[in-house]
Amino acid sequence: MINRIHKCKFCTYFTSVKCNLIRHVNAKHNNEMSKNTVKSNDNIIGANDNIIGANDNIFEANDNISQANDNISEFVCKFCNKNYKTLKYLRKHETACNKVDKLTCPRCMKSFAHRNSKNLHIKADKCEARSIIHSRNPNIQNVVNNNNTTNNIGVQNNYIINNYHQERLDYLTFEKMLEIWKKGYSAAFSLTNEMHFNKAFPENKNILKNNKTSALVKENGSFVTKDIKMLAEELFNHKSSIIQDFAYKNKAKICESVDMEVYEEIADLLMKLFIKQPMNQYKKQVTKIADMIKI
Repeated sequence: MINRIHKCKFCTYFTSVKCNLIRHVNAKHNNEMSKNTVKSNDNIIGANDNIIGANDNIFEANDNISQANDNISEFVCKFCNKNYKTLKYLRKHETACNKVDKLTCPRCMKSFAHRNSKNLHIKADKCEARSIIHSRNPNIQNVVNNNNTTNNIGVQNNYIINNYHQERLDYLTFEKMLEIWKKGYSAAFSLTNEMHFNKAFPENKNILKNNKTSALVKENGSFVTKDIKMLAEELFNHKSSIIQDFAYKNKAKICESVDMEVYEEIADLLMKLFIKQPMNQYKKQVTKIADMIKI
């Protein structure tokens, strides 16, 4: 059997019995033990000092984060809340913004949990158009007050309403446009009604009555005053051009549901009306559009 030697670290004492060494140290070297413990604690404090120093670095890092947050742009899209670094990029985005969040279908306003699900939904192209007021986060600004006075316009945050000539048109399907085209003389009036006075899509209601002779039209984000008669003529000409363009581009498809003779007859009628022939019909349609604005 090998005897182990237990030596005192404070003096030359040694023993083969461990308990004897413990008694020796407690009896002879109690003071030295206390001093050593303090030194040990000093080392611990020193370690803690290093930890505090590390925390100081963390604070410095947090300061950097704060500085970074200070640099985050204040240029936020008023339609979809996307953030941009410069006003230039924000303005560019707003010209094409569909005014809904990235997980919402801009046509039917259905929202999804994942972007891939939304993309598959849009690719299927089977949904029906609905107003933006049905989106996940509907904006009260989309709804136009029926009391169309300047004061009410000023009170409302109506920047969500589309600008004149930037109306939403995805709900005007081929079938709807074909129905309007078949109305002949009244086609421009009907299209004006669908584009600017459709209650199902209040975001397009960018023409409001001001008084008996003038209307308020939203252009470049604000409402401007226009003469109703001149505006009615402008609307007639613009809508007539859209209808004729539709008929020209979709001639083959239209002729699947109407005879070629009927197509040519309606196309000729609309072309003549566009150049104010017959004049009485032209004036009648312009008056109908003006009266619609005044309501």
